[in-house]
Amino acid sequence: MGELYTEFAYDDAFRTMTVKCDDLLLPFLNYTFGEHYDKTAMVIKEANEHLIDRGIEVNERRITDGLVQVSMDGVVKKYHTECESSSDDGTILIRLFEYDAQIALEDRAYNNYRLKVRFPNTAVLFLRSRRSTPEEMYVDIETPGGECSYPVRVVKLNEINIDAIFDKHLYFLIPFYLFTRESEFPLMEHNPDKVDELLREYDIILSRLTEAVENNFLSAFSRGVIIKLIKEVNEKLTNKYKNVNERVGEYMGGKVLDIDIIKAHDEGVAEGEARGEARGEARGEARGEAKGDISAIKNLMKNAEKTFEQACELLGINKEKQNIYKNQI
Repeated sequence: MGELYTEFAYDDAFRTMTVKCDDLLLPFLNYTFGEHYDKTAMVIKEANEHLIDRGIEVNERRITDGLVQVSMDGVVKKYHTECESSSDDGTILIRLFEYDAQIALEDRAYNNYRLKVRFPNTAVLFLRSRRSTPEEMYVDIETPGGECSYPVRVVKLNEINIDAIFDKHLYFLIPFYLFTRESEFPLMEHNPDKVDELLREYDIILSRLTEAVENNFLSAFSRGVIIKLIKEVNEKLTNKYKNVNERVGEYMGGKVLDIDIIKAHDEGVAEGEARGEARGEARGEARGEAKGDISAIKNLMKNAEKTFEQACELLGINKEKQNIYKNQI
């Protein structure tokens, strides 16, 4: 994963969790769309790059923040989610419809001179919002055959506190939590005690994330990704506030360290799945996850000179898994 403190830092963070962390994504979809997905749900990632056909020579390429299909109990649904860092200026709905129409066309069916398109379930996460930002938006379509409409669900970050995040397992929102304190940055910049308060709050958040791992609500890998993304989002969001930027960056850097946890885990998962397939094992994916954890532990032990126990603590790996992994390192 490349640097996230770019113009698209928040989109990149959102996309990373959507693509890499099913245990973060599914509870977010449950909350946003009123679904009831559990660990038996299968998430299928869709291509995020789309060619917008405007009927001109040069077509525009657009990248959606999140496009997935979820299958459970024989029912398959498609979800299109976007992350918006600016408060709604009236254009987001236009862009969402443009994306949705292209997604629908890419999944079209044509039979006996009849074209069928299916629009995805759509939502937008507002990292900043106003009082006037609605709870839900709508796209109304008038056609010669009649009118139809579909809803665009709205999630407003500043209306969800930390207790609600953990109660509803909305760990997906934690990398963006710093947005809820944005109005305090000028005060924090000149008052170290206020930054200390923020870091103590993050201490509690990370402790609760570890508990979530121990209670099997969250994978150790996803915990590590969250910490990495908190650090990266901070780099972009607080870049005008040197003291805040450095303090939060150093704190999170000390938790995740300078290793690419995503790359290490992906390599481990790929190797584990390959071994599973070679042996004809149906549990290659589970073995892949374990291999990814072990690969990340080894990276910390080798590159950061951490003990096995320290590496597991940093990754949020519970005691039961530690006992299993220790014999494999």
